[in-house]
Amino acid sequence: MTCRELEATLSLRAVGALSPEEAAAVEAHLARCPGCRAEAEAATEVLQLARLPPASAAELGAVSSAGQTLGRAVRRARGRRRAGRWAAGIAVAASLAAATQLPRRGPAPVGGEPRAPWEPPSMEELWSASAVLELRDEEPVVEVDDVLAGIDPGLEEP
Repeated sequence: MTCRELEATLSLRAVGALSPEEAAAVEAHLARCPGCRAEAEAATEVLQLARLPPASAAELGAVSSAGQTLGRAVRRARGRRRAGRWAAGIAVAASLAAATQLPRRGPAPVGGEPRAPWEPPSMEELWSASAVLELRDEEPVVEVDDVLAGIDPGLEEP
């Protein structure tokens, strides 16, 4: 193994990720090359500083109970969704029941004969009731000043 080939495997050696054959070849090279041995020691030291401390008992307990905690949360969420569906169904049923009890027409008359159902006025009735000016042969019968005088009785002609 050359120094250049060894350089790529020093980090893997420091974390123990080499196969037994690769580890034997690296150790043989380090035994005869002081420069690579110094690089290997430096890589090992840096990677040991970057290692996490061992997990505490609380962390191990949290990791082991995470599945149970997640399962409980999922069951609670399903229960809430199920309750929401029931509530929506009951609300729809109550709305339908109330709608069937509503009267189809107005309330019954208090006394006397029943009234005829209301019918909207025809267009002719609407026009005749709202006409301000009567038109004869496309000429206004009422002058504008007469209309304004009717609106404001204090208006006098100049």
